Amino acid sequence: MTDELKEGLKQQGIQKQLPDFIAKLKGEANVEILDEKLKNAEVPAATRSGQSANEEVPAASRSSRSAKETGIVGKTKANVDKVLDGWSSRKSDRSSPSDPIYYYTKDVEIIVHFRNERAVGLAVIDRPGKGMSPITQTRFDELVALLGAKPEPTNITRDANGIREFSVGDPGDAH
Repeated sequence: MTDELKEGLKQQGIQKQLPDFIAKLKGEANVEILDEKLKNAEVPAATRSGQSANEEVPAASRSSRSAKETGIVGKTKANVDKVLDGWSSRKSDRSSPSDPIYYYTKDVEIIVHFRNERAVGLAVIDRPGKGMSPITQTRFDELVALLGAKPEPTNITRDANGIREFSVGDPGDAH
């Protein structure tokens, strides 16, 4: 066999293993592609074992975890604390026993509203008074991935400098 043929067969074998390898990495890293345009572009369809380039990949096989499983809304306070490990936190003075509100602070402030011991909504706010700039699109995308939920366009506040705040679910009196 020629070296080119050997290399071609080697590449073909790698291409067949690539989808399973990426799925395994995603599962271990707890990652989900949220952008609909990128979900289908994760791995070129021609490299998926047993599929032609034009076949649609079922959504269930694209990701084994939903945003709800990896995010904040619907989670207990203990789970939210795990997701936001490394963030400072404090209970809001506007909390009530039945509707606690917690602030998580880093470069932005994430205000999480709980009801029945579960997070029902959140608001993310920039911190211009603390010398922080508006939320960039890149940081917004990172936060959406971390929080596991994308806000409706009507729940995003922008100005000429960038994103100032956004909310998901029922933020209550969070902001």
